Amino acid sequence: MDASDVFTRMFATSDLVAHSFALRSTLSVGEATDLVGWLASEFMLARCAWFASAVTQVRGREHYVAFLHADGRLAHAVAAAAPQFDPDNLRGYGCDILGRRPLSEMLLEMNSLNDHILVEVGHPAEASEFDDGELDAMIDVASQLPWCAALVGRPRPDPDGEKLLSAARRLGLKRP
Repeated sequence: MDASDVFTRMFATSDLVAHSFALRSTLSVGEATDLVGWLASEFMLARCAWFASAVTQVRGREHYVAFLHADGRLAHAVAAAAPQFDPDNLRGYGCDILGRRPLSEMLLEMNSLNDHILVEVGHPAEASEFDDGELDAMIDVASQLPWCAALVGRPRPDPDGEKLLSAARRLGLKRP
């Protein structure tokens, strides 16, 4: 399976896409679609390490898992539900903007998208590296996603598209 097929499958079967239907209880179809597309683009293809780092500011640095290319460049980063101490023996689940999946599955996905992947644990961005208001806004986004809410110490939310949209706008969403 080539990389585009892997990524398409990851997105199409994600918790985020499933959640987009629940968001339609408070947002229009267009707003929910635009919001989900922006979140996936922003935090899967661009700032995944920042999102994972924001969650680990609440949970602890041992929850940060980075998937790196052999030359050290970041391929993807996630927040682990349980602390991770051995990069060669990932256990449990990881959460990213797309949803909650076994860390072993995420590693397979990353290896399918890239050549050889290395795993690093425990090296998130520090709170001082975030722009003003950025950390709080990312935590607010996480708190509105059912698969991330517990990781940031919040109860599982009812779908509230307006709250999620508001947090996304604070992070740069220009529309809807």
